[in-house]
Amino acid sequence: MSTGPQKKIDSKDIPKCLDDIVRKNRHELKIEHVTKEDLTPLHSSFQITNLKGILEKAFLYRLISFEPSRSDAIFLVAYVNEADHCRTLSTSKVVGFNPESNAILTRAGSQYVVNEFITDEPDELILIHICNTFSYGFVGDHFGIPSFPFRVRKRNNQITPN
Repeated sequence: MSTGPQKKIDSKDIPKCLDDIVRKNRHELKIEHVTKEDLTPLHSSFQITNLKGILEKAFLYRLISFEPSRSDAIFLVAYVNEADHCRTLSTSKVVGFNPESNAILTRAGSQYVVNEFITDEPDELILIHICNTFSYGFVGDHFGIPSFPFRVRKRNNQITPN
């Protein structure tokens, strides 16, 4: 059974680094890498009662809005291993971090345990996922964020349409 023609990802559309995501109106928004140490103000000793998953590798980033009425928000994109591939997952705003269990608490009340934090520049799949987070409506267009009209997964170190 054929699923139709495979869509191709044009490599020129894929951001090369985090700073390459916002391509227009950069005076209004910046995306910045956040380290585990940057979570210190969010430290809390919450109990894990709503575990949504174990995250293999997690990348934290902050949206810096240059509008005075908006505060900076930290979000997480991570890898989740599945049978024959690796997929990405993003969370709502991070509101808590338990350094003893390496657990993240989100605004939605979800909790995730992180096995490892990505400490350097994220790879293509993480960058594409961040772009897709903004691809709905006005936000992506306003900031010139590239859009990928399908979900992507990583199989055998190749990025493919879902």
